[in-house]
Amino acid sequence: MGWIAISPGFGAAGWQADGQEDADDLLVRGTLMLEAELSAPDSDAPLLDLVHETPFRGRITLNIEKDRDAHPDTAAGGRLTLRLLQNGTEREASLLLPPEAFPGRLRVSYCWDARARAALLVAEQPCHANSARFTRLPAPPALPRRALCQAVVEADHDLDTSRTPRAGAHLGPHVEAISLSEGIAPVGPIPGLAPGTEIDTPAGPAPIETLRPGAQVLTPDAGPRIVLAVLRRQMPARGMFRPVRLLAPWFGLRKDVTLAAEQRLLVSGTDVDYLFGCETVRVPAAYLVSDRMAQFTQSPPLITWYQLLLQDQQPLGIAGVRVESLPVDALLRSPEMHRASLLSSYPREKLPRAAARTQAEDIPVLRPFEAITLALHRRV
Repeated sequence: MGWIAISPGFGAAGWQADGQEDADDLLVRGTLMLEAELSAPDSDAPLLDLVHETPFRGRITLNIEKDRDAHPDTAAGGRLTLRLLQNGTEREASLLLPPEAFPGRLRVSYCWDARARAALLVAEQPCHANSARFTRLPAPPALPRRALCQAVVEADHDLDTSRTPRAGAHLGPHVEAISLSEGIAPVGPIPGLAPGTEIDTPAGPAPIETLRPGAQVLTPDAGPRIVLAVLRRQMPARGMFRPVRLLAPWFGLRKDVTLAAEQRLLVSGTDVDYLFGCETVRVPAAYLVSDRMAQFTQSPPLITWYQLLLQDQQPLGIAGVRVESLPVDALLRSPEMHRASLLSSYPREKLPRAAARTQAEDIPVLRPFEAITLALHRRV
């Protein structure tokens, strides 16, 4: 399984080659993934209108519709709706988005397996710990590989619902990235530490890719802990998988480190207590990007991220800062999410539970404006 098309501008070799024997074959299994930055749900928000003309005509649309039944004095959520039109047959799946999704980052994945006659529509908030929401779509059709690849690579932000549908992929103004995989991409927690990231261990810092299950790491809060699994995943370097370089000496860093944009740091200090009334907060790396503390970095279109599954989900120590190890609380709550995740082969009953005093979900995650406030008050 691999990512074969990413917007903007990346397509795996082969799909566009003239005369390629299987250039117009069908994607029996695949994943279409996009990320959007949502505003308040006071109006409908079209996300995607993808039309293909060859080898047959079809259309895929994704829209967020405001909750018209919400009371005017209460926070409103929205409804995410996927529509597939192919060979005169229309299929539809929708799910509700909670009020706390607005404003905020949303990752939408449509994962299909035509041979198994099953598909999932999944909505995740990658910067927060909220469980993914998903719904099933029965009997999904296979989709044309070449047409989808070309549409994704050449996607534009010229989505106009008042026009006659046009060939290609047209994205809504809030959509940042769209990607296509030729297999079922896992949903749920995804690794977020770069290769070469040095993890504190009893024997000294060790590159994360050299660690193995059964090794010990030295956690900043609870001392030595056993590594239960080492996770590795190649993802498009777009959206919240884009690399962020944290700059030393901010947050006590001994040297610069690179994280995925959605990877969360645990930050403590008198400024945290003063501003937010708690000992510790979690901050996605992307929210710290500025001219002082962190910056987005250039990378190839695809990037490999690593992460560790630890006893009682303790934070990791890297170069003087604390970052989350792989959070799996959502997988403990939902057998179906576990089956769709990167840890599907790891027995669910053996997944670690967070220690009571460091329960990850009890530590607030800052919103972007809160992270800006923290950055303005933080001193080296």
